Amino acid sequence: PDRSAVFDWASVRLHARFQGEAVAVYARLGQNYLDLDIDGKRVAVLGPKTSAPDLAWAGLGLPEQLSGAIPVYVYKGLSPGAHTLVLAKRTSPNFGPVTVLGLRFESAEALPAPPPAFKRRLEFIGDSLTNGYGTEGPDLKCQTLAPYENAERAWARRCAEALKAEAQILAYSGYGLVRNYGAAESSSKDPVPFYYPRRVLADPAPPPAGCGI
Repeated sequence: PDRSAVFDWASVRLHARFQGEAVAVYARLGQNYLDLDIDGKRVAVLGPKTSAPDLAWAGLGLPEQLSGAIPVYVYKGLSPGAHTLVLAKRTSPNFGPVTVLGLRFESAEALPAPPPAFKRRLEFIGDSLTNGYGTEGPDLKCQTLAPYENAERAWARRCAEALKAEAQILAYSGYGLVRNYGAAESSSKDPVPFYYPRRVLADPAPPPAGCGI
């Protein structure tokens, strides 16, 4: 069965704990960027041009016909023992979805228990400010936005961290509650409430029962 994770809202996070000195992420990012945090520290930014050939990490149980077609992001040099991993989507849904097909560790034996669930949960609704538009830009003008946008450094995520809460960020850059940016009319046909029920912004199918926070 297909166990891949598909998401496009900003600051979606995947949490894991593992044993070993290296980890590989199998994913299709499109034009998106993700933060790779290990043991509470950002160790890499994954993006469209950072994939590596799958030399040391063959398999992962993927169909043979996909061999070489799936970007692999490998981080090595960790100390022996247990580690905590967070993979977080930096970019807004304006850049399309991300598909994470899986993680691979040196050993699947005696994996540590997963991180405990948060006791508090917060939902944020917003636009580019909530998505961290240009948060890590070198100056006021950037030739391209995606590498410098980071919802992980924006106010909503910082607020959730301060309150030790899980965050769900439903923010679409340029889209308002009533009127979208640049619209000629006083109201738009597809403002944020139009997309709010969607698990994946680009997919109009309703989310399964129990989905959400």
